[in-house]
Amino acid sequence: MREARAFEGEFKGWKALDRDLKIIALTEVILRHDPHVVSVWLSTESHDATVRQVAPSDLRHAFSLAFHAIIQAVAEYQLYKGMSTPADFVFDDEGEIGNEALLWYPAIKAAERPEVRALMGATPVFRDDEEVLPLQAADLVAWHKRRRKEIPGLDAEIAASQRVDELNGGEREIPNDALVEMAAKMSKIPNVDLFRQAPSIYKKLKWAIRHGRSEF
Repeated sequence: MREARAFEGEFKGWKALDRDLKIIALTEVILRHDPHVVSVWLSTESHDATVRQVAPSDLRHAFSLAFHAIIQAVAEYQLYKGMSTPADFVFDDEGEIGNEALLWYPAIKAAERPEVRALMGATPVFRDDEEVLPLQAADLVAWHKRRRKEIPGLDAEIAASQRVDELNGGEREIPNDALVEMAAKMSKIPNVDLFRQAPSIYKKLKWAIRHGRSEF
């Protein structure tokens, strides 16, 4: 969607009408499948002013918080709706940031109450959206939801994806108060300051594997 709106990448040289017709077509495909859409959102500005200041390097990105929050939110939504099949997740490839967040998934899952944990599926995976096409649908929905938060009210930019608002689902905000509380708890973890500037566990593991080390 970023490329589509900016006429970059595969949309370079396109006319606005053709671009919008393409977005409308994808929106119609999504609506035919009638998915439940669960979204999580937070202010990256608030996150960087609170959690990022004290978090260990593994958890310093807002993506990490949103990554775990969306998995929890989907499980809780399923529980609320009486859905009993655990959900597996395929995320768009995020490089090292995604792999850093992924290392914490087992701990996050283990900490959940049993009825929520039972709905959290296998370890999430990351894939290229050019190979796993449903990720492009997810990208459109995520862009639409984010734009709605950034520019409430009338917005010509979302006209082509307007019908996304018809989809069932739920959303969860991580408000500033929650971020402040989270930062306060992190700051009290013994020796957490030693891990703020150190490489992430993922980067240490990658280094150890590359150099044939059994420890780091």
